[in-house]
Amino acid sequence: MELQSTPEADSTRTAADGIDSFSPTSDAYRVITRKIVPFLLLAYLVCNIDRMNAGFAALDFQKDLGFGPAVYGLGASLFFIGYSLFELPSNLVLERIGARKTFVRIMILWGVASAAQAFVKTPMQFYIVRILLGAAEAGFLPGAIFYLTRWFPSSRRARIQSLFYIGMPVAGLIGSPVSGLIMHALSASSGLKGWQWMFIIEAAPTIVLGIYAWFFLTETPAKADWLTESQRRLVLDDLESDEKARLSMGRRSSLVGAVREPRVWVAAFTYICLVCTSSALSFWMPSVIKSFGFVDPLFIGLLSACPALAMLAWMITLSRHSDRKQERKWHLGASLLCGSLCLVGLALFANNTLLSLALLTMASGLIAGTYPVFWAIPSAILLPSTRAAGIGLIGGIGSLGGLLGASVFGWTRAHFGSFTMGLYFIAAIIAAGAFAVIAGIPRSPTCK
Repeated sequence: MELQSTPEADSTRTAADGIDSFSPTSDAYRVITRKIVPFLLLAYLVCNIDRMNAGFAALDFQKDLGFGPAVYGLGASLFFIGYSLFELPSNLVLERIGARKTFVRIMILWGVASAAQAFVKTPMQFYIVRILLGAAEAGFLPGAIFYLTRWFPSSRRARIQSLFYIGMPVAGLIGSPVSGLIMHALSASSGLKGWQWMFIIEAAPTIVLGIYAWFFLTETPAKADWLTESQRRLVLDDLESDEKARLSMGRRSSLVGAVREPRVWVAAFTYICLVCTSSALSFWMPSVIKSFGFVDPLFIGLLSACPALAMLAWMITLSRHSDRKQERKWHLGASLLCGSLCLVGLALFANNTLLSLALLTMASGLIAGTYPVFWAIPSAILLPSTRAAGIGLIGGIGSLGGLLGASVFGWTRAHFGSFTMGLYFIAAIIAAGAFAVIAGIPRSPTCK
């Protein structure tokens, strides 16, 4: 179903995917994309580097601090305790005070907390810093998704969100080799271990981006003096038509309406499964690759870039095809089910190094590459009055999956001496998420 729009906007938009490279509307969105998406992409890139670098530190935790798999798995997962507790409040505050102040607060605090990981000495200190890191970062992802809804109508969001989500695989492509290189080159420099230098060096860009947000981030198209008047009008008309299409379905108060909306809970369950699986893969990727027989952190970092490359390619391909077809749930569900099968294959053929690397690469791409399509679903099916609270609620509840995935994966590693049972566990989890979204998300104007 086409969204309503003004005659002027209709005359400049193609029916299939809303993209015409010569139209005034596309000119406006091209300007917006070049202005705000690079910041969000870079912010999400350093966000993921700051998350996954603990996986590289874990390669040396045991010999330097005596942290075994269970300690690391619990510490890595406790990040999601702070994240879940503060994500919804952060998103509600963003709606009141705006993106600029929210992103400044989030990014500077999480940069400081990330750097603080370099100085932990005991498991308890590690646990506390991980909780604080999650609390500091809480709200960034749903806040960024909500921020994009203020600039792009729903018909364009999966593709735009894929540009934003490129930060996740690019973090693997860049962050994994860089983390390995820092640990390899600075293994004993100025009294600090390589993993300590890694935490400090990789936290600095986050703080710099937080300062940038204060001076250069624009809240809404209405305040964008870098758009022409005609561009601003076209975008505002598109957004207004988008809102009218949802308002026609009724109106509820923000938080209460979100809690009472069944599709919020379906999406939250699917997101729990997605975060559970992708966080287990992300936090344990270096250790899983090390279990194949590799030792050098630099080489492990280079191999870790392969799943990130698959994620990048699939993320772009899936989101573009989803936008072209204006269909979300089957794209998401089928990809997650295929990823589940790859995880089962990885558990069965763990002794075959080349096949294991291939299956790990495919599983990471098929699962983590679905994030843009997933987030196009709640932003499309929720009313304007419940969108901010709904997205925050989905993000906050779903983030608990990270607590489950990383900790259970670490426990099975410590208890069984291998990753096999952990792989079966996350394969079952992601399959459940796939079936939930296929069965529980109905047709809507923008999500078939």
